[in-house]
Amino acid sequence: MEVAYLGLMLSVMGALVYVSVFQLAAPSLRRMIVKGCAVSGLILFAVGFGAPLMLIVALGLMFVTDLVLASGAFRTKRLMIIGMITSIAGQGALMLLFAQHWGGLENWFFGLVAILGFGLGILTMLWDEMKKMLFPVMIYISSIAAMAYFSFGLMEPYRLAVYGSVLFIVHAIIHAFEQFHLAPTSPYVRVTAPVIYLLYYGALLIFALAFILPEAL
Repeated sequence: MEVAYLGLMLSVMGALVYVSVFQLAAPSLRRMIVKGCAVSGLILFAVGFGAPLMLIVALGLMFVTDLVLASGAFRTKRLMIIGMITSIAGQGALMLLFAQHWGGLENWFFGLVAILGFGLGILTMLWDEMKKMLFPVMIYISSIAAMAYFSFGLMEPYRLAVYGSVLFIVHAIIHAFEQFHLAPTSPYVRVTAPVIYLLYYGALLIFALAFILPEAL
């Protein structure tokens, strides 16, 4: 139990230090370690409370994604695709986790329209820029949409994860805009970068809490 709380403290501290000190810094080993602490701490937190295996797998895949993107030159096509693959796998693990606690959608039409709106909005925003990477981007968008759809039908007491899905969707939209519409030297990146990371980290933290709190309380 003590390890779990230490993991949570490590995670929050790592996220705050990364976003305030290292996010816009040049790639370095320290930058990778600090960013990795945020999600590895969540993994310790989840393991310490005996969280479901699929949650731990999802966090592990997101940990790998973070290390890839923090390793430098994150705007190169190769690293972006590797990051997409591990992130897609993470979304798949979350989708399987949510499916195990699926209670059905009371208003399935609303959920479907919301997800389709997210997908179409991303495609419209990125269509001209992503033609060379159409297939991986389509898979990435679809994985987020499927994960969010399953979260909308979660049973109590796991519905906290819905808020995590919403944060993850907003993070993905802003990140797509930054990736394809802003130059690395743009002054707006100083605003979008921390917002993107805090939304992303907040989503993962909420996913973890959604499946840990029911067992801990």
